[in-house]
Amino acid sequence: MIDIGGRTTDLYVARGQVPVSDYCKGKPLGVESAAQMLMDTFETEYERSLSLLEAREIMHAYASSGDISYPDIAVYGRTVSTHELEQLAKEAVAQVGSEIVSFVAAAWRQSDRDAVAASFKPVLHIGGGVYYFYNLLKKRIPHLSRPDDPIHANALGYCSLAGRLLMRKIQANGAKV
Repeated sequence: MIDIGGRTTDLYVARGQVPVSDYCKGKPLGVESAAQMLMDTFETEYERSLSLLEAREIMHAYASSGDISYPDIAVYGRTVSTHELEQLAKEAVAQVGSEIVSFVAAAWRQSDRDAVAASFKPVLHIGGGVYYFYNLLKKRIPHLSRPDDPIHANALGYCSLAGRLLMRKIQANGAKV
């Protein structure tokens, strides 16, 4: 499982519900890293800083593939075009995505042939980072998949696990459900 959130990328591998610690890793790299890169690049290019809210609005518009409009950002009386904002977001996502792909490849390389996660099944990508980095990771891990609701996948998974553990406990104590 690859869980990319705002601030981190976490890798988790289990065999028969037992974590394989050699493949469980984390790195402080996520969607906020791309937003910060966007902010830095914008300030360099336009000599005006973006607020965190403006950066997040740009990132959300980018991830929405056209469903959400880019915000109106003015610099010295001129509105920055949607195309320019999209390009800045695209570059930031590509650069951070490249770092994430390299991290995953290094952590999950299983042979000298550059195979990444070749023996893992399934390989799920969860978290909000799915909307930014899934396609980049899919190029490196062809069997990568994502759930319908990647943002809530952790919570749903923990709820499901808790339910199964409760059922086992009840059954072990001889109670009927």
